[in-house]
Amino acid sequence: MNRQVRTIASSVSLVVLFVALNCAGSTSAAAIDLRATELRQPTFDGWPLSLSPDGRRLAVARPSKLCLLDAATLAEEHCVDMAPKTGIDMETLAWSPDGRRLAFTEEAPRFLIDSDLWVLDAETGQLTDLTDDGIAGLNSALKPGALLDLAPAWSPDGSKIAFARSVSGAFDSSALYVIDANGGDPRHLTGIAAELFAVEAGVRWAPDGKTIYYSVRVHQSAQGFNGVWRVGVDGRNASRLFDARDARQGSPYLAELSARGTALLLYPDAVFGPIDFVPLFAVADLTTLRVSDIVPVDSTPLGTIAVATFSPDGSLLLLGDGNGRVLVRDGVSGNQRVLVEELDLLLIPRDFGGGMDWATNGLVFGTTGTKSGVLLRLVAG
Repeated sequence: MNRQVRTIASSVSLVVLFVALNCAGSTSAAAIDLRATELRQPTFDGWPLSLSPDGRRLAVARPSKLCLLDAATLAEEHCVDMAPKTGIDMETLAWSPDGRRLAFTEEAPRFLIDSDLWVLDAETGQLTDLTDDGIAGLNSALKPGALLDLAPAWSPDGSKIAFARSVSGAFDSSALYVIDANGGDPRHLTGIAAELFAVEAGVRWAPDGKTIYYSVRVHQSAQGFNGVWRVGVDGRNASRLFDARDARQGSPYLAELSARGTALLLYPDAVFGPIDFVPLFAVADLTTLRVSDIVPVDSTPLGTIAVATFSPDGSLLLLGDGNGRVLVRDGVSGNQRVLVEELDLLLIPRDFGGGMDWATNGLVFGTTGTKSGVLLRLVAG
């Protein structure tokens, strides 16, 4: 499924957050030892995108620019000019594990422009194109031989980046590659499909560095392709792990992978019947392949979970629902409780250029609008 179709499907799901007639299921509250000591809801000059893993910086998109702000003061540190490069793919921004570099690609599926893999050094502001193919301009994605790079994911040690590459030509194709984070020739890892943009998002590197997970969404033979896959870093033993469990949910893609190797699955095509609640998120064990849906803490129509992220150690999940609440979920028991009763604005899902990030210093950031966000400080006790 291409970006336009997926976005439309996701839009339907988001609308349903506000019109669903019934949400079935509830989860008992747990005595999770966590509280919010700080709550800020600032506005920005630009679209706030994501928080670095160390909690030091925020990435903000402005017209033809990508900027980094100090997360504590919101003062601008670096602002790099992207012109004539356009269309940063806000959904697939990827911070290096140490928070010192930011990888991203461009919006090839949406705007049919050539897409390269870029790395921004957060310390110096230096911007590097790792995969320049010399192709650019309107409709450049359709030029024969165009290399369209998407969905970067850092290795645990920050030395390499996995990414999806589509090649435009007489025989379109999509494959997975790995490149040194400092540049060089990318290494072909595994073929995916004879189709452009088979992987647009949802690539993650396993914490032990031995496996790469990727999310396939293609037109052809959905029963045999769509879903979450894994492959060894040697390119061997590619296999599909998760496909559609329910026709109303559709196939998932990998939204996050925790430090403990637990997967957060997102079902962007989930549709709702007149009285049925269909979860948008699920937690999956990558060893047993057991999948557990994330359901609201109550039965209110707006209780649907729209945003989710793991804690840095992978033991907890932070959730945002259609009531403007922030909830915390125990990763072992599945119990969850409300942490913040009400935000001024709703958190925006990752599919819409939003999402939520939980840094190692206890800072949490979520996007609530094209120029607004929320900053939480979470502490134990």
